[in-house]
Amino acid sequence: MIDLYRELTGIDIQSASENQWECTIGGRQGEYSFELNFDPSEDQYSYRPLIEDQSPVWTKLPTYLKEEISFDRDQIQLFFWRALNFLMTK
Repeated sequence: MIDLYRELTGIDIQSASENQWECTIGGRQGEYSFELNFDPSEDQYSYRPLIEDQSPVWTKLPTYLKEEISFDRDQIQLFFWRALNFLMTK
């Protein structure tokens, strides 16, 4: 089931701890990795890119994907689709 999810979405998710995941997402523009953390007390996710400035995809990433950001739990789907949309468009 996890393999099917990876094939459907282009995202590979590895659990780092109970509320922390390391993710790699890929598309036509390339792929990059990031860390997601969930804070249940705040009901928020935080995003931190795990990519080096030398990576070819780094120069193409929108500014908001190059910075650490936090967002409410109800915004996680929007975050995911925006990141995937960037990677899938040429």
